[in-house]
Amino acid sequence: MKNLIVSILMAWVVFSCQTENKQHTNTLIAEQSIDSLRVEITKPTPLMFDTIISGIRIHSMDGIDDVSTKSIEFKDNTPEKDHITIEVRKDSDVKAFYSVNNAEVLEFFSKNRIPLFEGNNVLLMFATNEKGISIKKKNTVYLKNHYSGDGSAHFDNSSPHLFYHLPKEAIYPMTDAGILLDFIVVNAEINKNAFSVEVFIDDLKFILPAWQAYRIEGLSEGKHRIKIRLIDKEGKWVLGPFNDSAYRTFEIKKES
Repeated sequence: MKNLIVSILMAWVVFSCQTENKQHTNTLIAEQSIDSLRVEITKPTPLMFDTIISGIRIHSMDGIDDVSTKSIEFKDNTPEKDHITIEVRKDSDVKAFYSVNNAEVLEFFSKNRIPLFEGNNVLLMFATNEKGISIKKKNTVYLKNHYSGDGSAHFDNSSPHLFYHLPKEAIYPMTDAGILLDFIVVNAEINKNAFSVEVFIDDLKFILPAWQAYRIEGLSEGKHRIKIRLIDKEGKWVLGPFNDSAYRTFEIKKES
């Protein structure tokens, strides 16, 4: 009888250890899967969104462009001391743009030399369609820090990042169509269970639930301020050098 009890106890210990190890293994697999998903551009799922606050309306575009056939490829060459050249292969109706350290977004042409400055040079390159809206598809975004000078780089390429695109700091005519709102998301999925984009227009705040282009309507004539921030599912700001765009100013003007 004593031997039977000992055998049962030993079997229970072995089973418990196997179960614990299995649970630990599953946890590691889950963590690895999450990590692997967050190092690429995830094609967004279009979501209808339409919200009005104090007369200002933000809504998803009436139609989502089919970009499944659009093609672009970025290839960087060895950087020089003060610049880098990027080889871009793309369809004729696709445009390429770039920004260094989330500064002004400029159109990229085949012979462009992108200047590098002392320290971090976080280079963002992305593709847009003929309407100027960023193409939200794998391989249409290039993101890399080209560090120049002594010292070490301080940029995590695999962390969630948000980059501002539209509207530009410019003068827009007052029309019923409003103006475009667009941004770039890297290493993050925008949905209610993960991340969201917080938009501040003057004194108003909107929460965008999907990575897609939007329209802003109802803006009065004059100057307006806008900024975007990446937030987690608890509504907290996600730490990152570009995840708070700071305020940009644009102007709405009636056509004479």
